[in-house]
Amino acid sequence: MGFKGEDMKGCRTTLVLMAFVAMMVMFIDIMLVPALQHISSSFPDHSGWVPWILSIYLLVGAVLNPIVGKLADLYGKRKMLIVTLAIYTVGLIGCALTYGNFVCLIAFRAMQGIGLTMFPIFYGIIRDTFPKEMVPMSIGIVSAMFSVGVSIGLLGGGWIVSRFDWQYCYYITAPLFLILIPIFYLKVNDAGIFVKGRKVDYFGAGMLSVCILSLLIALTVFEEQGSSSTMVLSCLAFFIVSLVSFVYWERRAAEPLMKLGLLTGKGAGAHVTAFLFGISMFMLFQTLPYFLAGPEVYGGFRIEDTFDIGLIMMPMAVMGLIFGPLAGK
Repeated sequence: MGFKGEDMKGCRTTLVLMAFVAMMVMFIDIMLVPALQHISSSFPDHSGWVPWILSIYLLVGAVLNPIVGKLADLYGKRKMLIVTLAIYTVGLIGCALTYGNFVCLIAFRAMQGIGLTMFPIFYGIIRDTFPKEMVPMSIGIVSAMFSVGVSIGLLGGGWIVSRFDWQYCYYITAPLFLILIPIFYLKVNDAGIFVKGRKVDYFGAGMLSVCILSLLIALTVFEEQGSSSTMVLSCLAFFIVSLVSFVYWERRAAEPLMKLGLLTGKGAGAHVTAFLFGISMFMLFQTLPYFLAGPEVYGGFRIEDTFDIGLIMMPMAVMGLIFGPLAGK
């Protein structure tokens, strides 16, 4: 396929829009990390469940990623991208307007989890509509925006929380996404629908949801009640049963949610490494603010300013910004 000057201009515009949204999605998620201590003090009756503000986001994103990806193949990537942007924006507005209701905050954070499904759609649009020579660089640029968003989120979010309130982060970003939706509708194209007559494995998605949810509940309750708790043991048993059931179902499903064969063979090591690295980074970003702000008697540094916490954590994001684009190259 030959690309004219107008086509190349459209590709560059699409790339800029996708890179900006990728950066903003990561900014919005990471900006809450320095604010976890403040959110915990805002909801003293639910302090043990505050980590779920991050966990529910990742849970929804992990479950919906394969579903939205398949729906994008069935109905068009551009159409699904607009839908996910709209749902994500509703989640932002909900968090901005949530006052004193922890359950509503968790619910709107769950809606924001669909933001993680935008990235596979971005990569699909790049692969389908960009010239071949632009594909590796474009994917590298969008991926690098992870670190850019993290850097801005740690510093910008930390400064906003230390000077105002954590909800001001949403006051700033929600109107921005309301503007972006029509821009994406007008400027971004896709290459059409490639897959017809396929089905989505909703039953497998349900089992995967139960599997991850039971594990997260077990880990949350473990902090308060210990390993001998009936609740913890029940959730762990439910996790094992649902995990085995999910694997059994996926091996026999005509159109599985996840191709388990990809986890074996030459690529198995890469998948396991990425999985462990992802868990490690998530735990680090979630627990380090508590450690830095914790009292000295518990080994903490008693840092009260969230901007300082973001500044201390920023070198990790800067390293990702430096090495991220090199992967595409």
